Amino acid sequence: MVGLKAFAPRDEVEGMMAAQAVALHHAAQECLHRSFLPEQEVGTADRLRRQAANLSRTMIEVSEAIERRRGGGARQVVRVERVVVQDGGQAIVGAVTPCPRGEER
Repeated sequence: MVGLKAFAPRDEVEGMMAAQAVALHHAAQECLHRSFLPEQEVGTADRLRRQAANLSRTMIEVSEAIERRRGGGARQVVRVERVVVQDGGQAIVGAVTPCPRGEER
């Protein structure tokens, strides 16, 4: 329950995603625990560690999806270093959406 609260879900969808992330974390921890049992066969232990790594990566992906859903995550940055506009010319720097052909704004 503490892990779920740490995500502080804002709505039901985030709550489900957070619950999934917590479940993935617990499953990864269980795989790691079982892989270190003394009676565990080497092949089984290796398979359990690989499963734990996959579960951990998936948990991180779910956590990142929650962050993207909240509007966070990586932001795209465009740096314009040099713009040359000749006499009589025009320049626009920013997001530009062209009008469909035949239409004017």
